[in-house]
Formats: sequence, structure tokens, C-alpha cells
Amino acid sequence: MSYGEKVKETWDTYLENEENIKPEFFVLLISLSESSYGIGHRSMNRMNWQNKVEYELKKLPKKNIYNRNRGAFSIPSPRVLVNHKSALVRLFSKEENYSHYDGIDIFIEYYLKTLDIPDTYKYGRRGHRDLTRTIDSEKKFYEEHEGEL
Repeated sequence: MSYGEKVKETWDTYLENEENIKPEFFVLLISLSESSYGIGHRSMNRMNWQNKVEYELKKLPKKNIYNRNRGAFSIPSPRVLVNHKSALVRLFSKEENYSHYDGIDIFIEYYLKTLDIPDTYKYGRRGHRDLTRTIDSEKKFYEEHEGEL
């Protein structure tokens, strides 16, 4: 089962039993939380959880891959190759200090964007992210360099 299928199945099952909660409600909450300044409700709990996950992800074997086809005067900047079968896990573990994505991005991409929610609902700054495209890019990079691990 793919990431998206598992996320969708889980949330569909949950929302079937909740008469008063509609998916649009989550979009509004995300938009509201993204537009506010300050520490949001339960942010410290989420940050502690995120730190624990990032600590475990840092344990994965990694290797810097330098692009050999750059110009003579370019500054070499490596891409990180992570040794893990999941493109999503690799994506989340690439960054040294924090990932550009989090669980809310997964929820938006693999659940909310699959529903028939009117375009008038916005996700705040998260609406411009394209997690699927980034994961596809990660898959391609991994396939090209997997033998270098």
C-alpha cells in the first residue's frame, strides 16, 4: 500500500465516524495556524515529537553526492543520498537540522488534495509546496546513485 493510500484509508475511516467534522475544517485550521505569529496550541508537544523523529532519522547512513557535470567555476554543493527504501523517509532525513516538510504536508498532499474541496479554501504558505514532485525527484536521484552507497 502506498503512502497516499494508507493516509487516505486512515482518515476516511476516522471521518466516517465523525458527523460534525468535514475536511474543509482542516484546511481552514491549517490556513489559520500558518497565518498566525507566536507559539500555537500544543506546539511544544509537536516540537518534542519532531525532535525525537529527527534524532532517529539522523542515524540513517548518508553520503554526499557531488554533481560532476557543473561548470568549472561553480561552488560544489552536495545532494545527500540516504540509505533507506522509502523515498519519504529519505526526504525527511536529508536535512541536517530540520526538514522543509512535516506531517501536515503529508496530510495535505496525500489526503486533503485527493478530496473534492473547492479552490476557495487555501492552505496558507503550505499550499504552494508540492511534496509529490519532491518525492518523485528523490526517487529519481536515489535510482541514479543507489550503487554509490
